[in-house]
Formats: sequence, structure tokens, C-alpha cells
Amino acid sequence: MVLIDLLEHSGIPVSNELKQDLNNTFTLEQYEKGAYFHKQGKICKKVAYLIEGACLLQYLIEGKVYVRWAGLKNTFVTSIASFLMKSLATTKSNF
Repeated sequence: MVLIDLLEHSGIPVSNELKQDLNNTFTLEQYEKGAYFHKQGKICKKVAYLIEGACLLQYLIEGKVYVRWAGLKNTFVTSIASFLMKSLATTKSNF
């Protein structure tokens, strides 16, 4: 798993128990360019780790789209407040 390799390469010890937990928690998903990871006004139910590609975190105000953040290779992506608080996302993410 890429995430385990990254942790180990960073010098973080990864026990067999942690490896098993990570393998049970994360699944490999592939998204097409333009696909949404989460949508504004919906609850974000996932956290992603980008192995490759990019993801834009955007918000819509008065009909205009603003980019708030760009996630690149080896970063996590989510709408943190929506994910943790189970509240409606104020942003959208797409690949």
C-alpha cells in the first residue's frame, strides 16, 4: 500500500497491527478527470489520499466558482468540517 510505504519512507515505524488497520480502512479507488469527490451542500463521507493526479477544493458564491485549495500527489483530501461534524459541505472537490 502506497500510504504504508510513504510512512515507512518518512521514518515512521509502522507495526503489523497498524498495517492491517490501514489495509482494512483504506480502499483503492480511481476517479476520472472531472469526477466529484464530494459536492457542496452534501455531507462528505470520505477521506482520500492522492497517489497521483490532483484534486481542487472549490466553493460557489453568487454563481462564481473559487478555488480554495489544490491537493496534489501524496496529500489527503476531504471537507474536514463536513466529514468530522457530519454537516453539509460548504465546498466541493473534483479531480
